[in-house]
Order: sequence, then structure tokens, then C-alpha cells
Amino acid sequence: MTLKKATKWMSVLSVSLILAACDQEAQDEAQDDQTEEAAPADDAGEESSDDQAGEEEGGDEEADGEEEAGDQAAGDFDYSSTLNASTREDGSGTRSAFVEIVGLEDEDGNDQIDQSITVQDGTNAVITGVQEDLYALGYVSVGAIQGNDDVKALQVEGVEPTPENIKAGDYEIARDFNLVYGEDLSEQAQDFLDFVLSAEGQAVVEENGEVPVDDGAEEFTGGDVSGEVQINGSTSVTPLIEKLTEEYNAVNPDVTFDIASTGSSAGVTAAIDGTADIGMSSRDITEEEEADLGGVESIAIDGIAVIVNPENPVDDITIDQLQSIYLNETTTWEEFE
Repeated sequence: MTLKKATKWMSVLSVSLILAACDQEAQDEAQDDQTEEAAPADDAGEESSDDQAGEEEGGDEEADGEEEAGDQAAGDFDYSSTLNASTREDGSGTRSAFVEIVGLEDEDGNDQIDQSITVQDGTNAVITGVQEDLYALGYVSVGAIQGNDDVKALQVEGVEPTPENIKAGDYEIARDFNLVYGEDLSEQAQDFLDFVLSAEGQAVVEENGEVPVDDGAEEFTGGDVSGEVQINGSTSVTPLIEKLTEEYNAVNPDVTFDIASTGSSAGVTAAIDGTADIGMSSRDITEEEEADLGGVESIAIDGIAVIVNPENPVDDITIDQLQSIYLNETTTWEEFE
């Protein structure tokens, strides 16, 4: 090989080596770029994991916060606060029944509820008073608070005031709802009474949270009358009577009703003296009253619920505790702590 040819081959070899080196460098740079691009993805994955862990931790903290808030709400109730009991007015059938059942009468049957207890005129007034006062307590018809979450009915002696417990006799504070009438009952008033005591009427009683008096009542067959019926009396019975008149009018729209919530005693008196066709009473009728009436019909069995504000942590009360409250011997909530 001549020197000229050798020099030529060495030049070619040098160029090849340089090109190979450049290609390798390019590959290394591409690999580095891929590594750098992958790094943020890894970082993002780590950040995502960190975020998820943070969210889980935040969720736990939120749950703990809610539980703490619930505990704090219960802790806000001051058991040393005055127990603000309320009662119904004199002449109320609910008051009379409550007094008799709870044992708030003297030997002569006189009402012994202490004069310091707040008197509320009507069922709605009792409910409103309890809704607005965390430390209030009152008593009303079970039917009057059906579906009302703004008050809470207490268990009495560990028994809830449900229709089942009332019917079984397990709930102690219960009484009859009565309709009374005079000697000369109008045809339209009699037809309405027949409806109330029929299968259809007793179904309305049950639908409104009361206990029917006749599970085997026959179907209503009347309705072919017209005129007006005046009904006076108990504020506790009134809501049920309003539902019954509404259902009766669906069968017979030719009878109109004038309903006045005047209290049980006033309702009985109105039936006796003839200023009302029918009187409503949420207490038992006395022998003297019955002697002056044309008839008495029990239409439902109703419990008397002892109610408190829904934020009150107390859930149960005894008959003895109720006696003590309404005789003004218990004046704070400390006994229930």
C-alpha cells in the first residue's frame, strides 16, 4: 500500500469514528430528556398521593369536628336551669285527664297543679311555648304533634306514646275522645256521628295517629241529608274532627260544619243547653253531665304526650317526676342529669 492510499483510509476511518461518537451522544441526550420528562410525572404521582392522604386526613378531621360539635351541643344544655313547665287552662279536658292520671288531685278530687306553673290557653300555645324554649316542658294530645319535629315526646316510665303502646295499655297517660249531644239531635248531626263510628270514620282516626275504638266497625251507608252542624269543645279533639268533617264532606257535601275550639267543659255545656249540636270532650263525662245529655260516644283513644324542646337531651320521665314538677317541688333539670 502506498503512503497516499494509507492516508486516505485513515481519513475515512476517522470520519466514521467521529460520526459514531456523534450518534451515541445524540442517543444519550434523548435518554436524558425522557428521564427528565418522566420525573415530573413521578412528582405528580407523589403529589397526588400526598393530596389524597391530605383529603383523607381532612375527612377524618371533619368527622371528628362534627362529632365534637354534637358533644358540644349536648354539653350546652344547663341542667341547673329553671324547668319551665306549662299546663292547660281550667276547663281543659286534657288538663283534667292529665291531673287525674298523674295523680295531681287531693282527696276531694280538686286540681293541685301549683299556681306558679305557666298556664297556656290551648294546645297550639303549649306546643309553641316548648318550641321556643330549650328548658320548657308541657303536655298535649299525641295526635296534635303527629309529624311535628319541632317538639320531642318523652317516654313515660320507659314507654313511648305510640298508638300501639296506647292501644295495649302500656302507655299510662291516655284517655278517650268523646262526642256528646243533647236530647234532640238533628238528622244531619246524627248522620255525621254515624260516619265517625263507621269503618271509614275509624280509618280516619287511625290515620291521624289516634287509636280507633272499634276495629270491626261497619261501612257507612248514610249521606243523603243536608243542613248545618255546630260543633264546640276540646282544642285537642278539634284537629281530628276537622279531618273527619273533611272526609264526610267528600261523601256528602250538602252538610256544612261550624267548629269552635272552646274547651271540653264549654263543649259539654253547649251540647246540654242546645247552643251546639255536638260537644267535643277530651276528658271523661261526669255523672251529672251525662244525666243532662242525650248521649255520649267515645270515638278514639288518645295519649297525652309529655313534650320538650328537641334539643333537650332528656328522653324519659316518670309519673313521680311529673307529680313533683307540677306540684312545684322540682324546679330545675338537675334531677335528669
